[in-house]
This record gives sequence, structure tokens and C-alpha cells, in this order.
Amino acid sequence: GNTNDRYKLIILRKGRGLAGMVMKTGKRMVIADVDTALSPEEKVKFPIILSESLTAVVAVPLWLENSMSGVLLLGQRNHQPLPQSLDQLNIEKQIGIFTEIN
Repeated sequence: GNTNDRYKLIILRKGRGLAGMVMKTGKRMVIADVDTALSPEEKVKFPIILSESLTAVVAVPLWLENSMSGVLLLGQRNHQPLPQSLDQLNIEKQIGIFTEIN
């Protein structure tokens, strides 16, 4: 869950930010260790990472028929590596009415 209400101020733009990049590419994005993968300047491009103090994230596109309907964001704040099972997260079949692959 969120730690504050700052996420409400984030504007979703296709191609910008974590969810925006996933919406643009249609592919999942995994950042296993934010501190080693992103410089401070790069972190600014991902406001959700800063506002929620995330140390690792997985963002998965959610498709409904031939249209992207949203992005599922999974994150952690404890500086632990992502669980291996998360790296193998497979929702190609279905989550509710959504799929990961168009």
C-alpha cells in the first residue's frame, strides 16, 4: 500500500514515469535494485519510486482485448532483492479479465 497521498499528484503520461514507460512499450519493467540501477538524476524520472521510497519494482501492463487498460505496479521498500518467484511472475494467461500480453 501507499505510505502517503503524494502518489495522487503524479500525472500519468504515456512514455514518462514507470507506468507511462510500460504503457508506451507494452512490456513489463523490472528494477530489481533501484539504488544500483538508477542514478539520482534518473530516479527523478520515476516519481512513484521517490514518493513511496521504493527499492525494487515490477510494473506489468494489463491488456483487455487489444487495448492496454492499466499497469500493475508491485514494489518493495525494504532493500531486499526481489523474490525469485516475482521475477518469474507469469500472468500471460489472465488476472481477472486482464492479460499481460496483447
